[in-house]
Amino acid sequence: MEISFANPIYLWALILVPLLIVLYFFSLKYSKTAALKFANFIALSRVSGGVEESSHITLLVVRMFSLVCIILSISGMTLWYYGETANKNYVLAIDASASMMSKDFSPTRLDSAKNAAINFVNGIPINSQVAVLSFSGTSFVDQPLTMDKSIIKNAIKEIQAKTIGGTDLGNAIITSSNLLISSKKAKEIILLTDGRSNIGVSENTAIAYAIDNHITISTIGIGSQNITDKFDLGADEEALKNIAGLTLGNSYIVKTSEDLNNVYEQIIKNPSTGKNPIELSFILLMVALILLLVDWTMGSTIYRRII
Repeated sequence: MEISFANPIYLWALILVPLLIVLYFFSLKYSKTAALKFANFIALSRVSGGVEESSHITLLVVRMFSLVCIILSISGMTLWYYGETANKNYVLAIDASASMMSKDFSPTRLDSAKNAAINFVNGIPINSQVAVLSFSGTSFVDQPLTMDKSIIKNAIKEIQAKTIGGTDLGNAIITSSNLLISSKKAKEIILLTDGRSNIGVSENTAIAYAIDNHITISTIGIGSQNITDKFDLGADEEALKNIAGLTLGNSYIVKTSEDLNNVYEQIIKNPSTGKNPIELSFILLMVALILLLVDWTMGSTIYRRII
C-alpha cells in the first residue's frame, strides 16, 4: 500500500499539532495556578463533577486527532492498494512511425492496430475514460480523456503515419502519464509499438515517472517474425517486458491481426494487477466532524470544567 497527497503543501500545517499541545498544557497549568485562589475545594469539586487530570488528556487527544484529520483531508490524502480492477481509465498509445506501414499485417500494421484499438474501445465499461496518443520520434495527443466512445474511435481512425523519424517510447510514456495524472480511477497505458526506443527520453526515466504517478503500463509488440526491411529491427521484447513488469502491467508480442485482437480482449477480460485509489479526504473530514461533536458533548457533560 502507498499514500499520496494531491496538495502536500498543506501537510506543513501538521507543525501546529505539537505547538498546540504545548500551548494546551501551558494554559492548563496557568488555570490551575489561578484556581488556587479558591478556598472551598470541596464545593468546587462538587460543582465541577470531580474532573480528573485524565479528563484533560482525553479531550486533548480528541481535539488533536480531529485537527490532524482536517489537515490530511485538505491535503488530498489517497490510499493506493494493489489489486485487480476493470474500473480503469486508459491511454491508447499507438506507434505511428514509418515502419508501422509494413504490410505483414493486413492491410498494414498501423491499420491493424487502429482496428484492434477500436474494438477495444467498444468492449470497455461505459464509465471508463480513454485518451488517444500517437508517437514516433515525438508524441501527439490525438484525444484527451473522454467517455464519449464515438469521439475516441474517430480519433483512432484519424491517426496517420508520422514523417518524424525515430521511436521515442520514453516520451510516449511520460506524455501518456500526464494525460492520466488527474484520473480518480486506476490508470493504465496500453503501449503498442513495432520498434525500439532510439531517441529522446530514457525508458528508465519514463518508467520511474509512471510508477510515481501510480500508472500501470501494458505493452504490445507488433510485427511478424519474417522481417525483410533491414531498417525494421522489430520490437524490443526485453525492453517491453521490463516496462510492463516494473509498472505491474502485462507484456504481449503479436504476429497476426487475430493475435492483436485477442490481446486487447484479454486486457478487458483479465485486468492486470495495478494500483487502485481510495480517496480519503471525505472520510477524514467526516471523522473530524464526528470527533468535534464528541468533543463538544464531552465538554458539556462529564468533562466539563469550571472557567
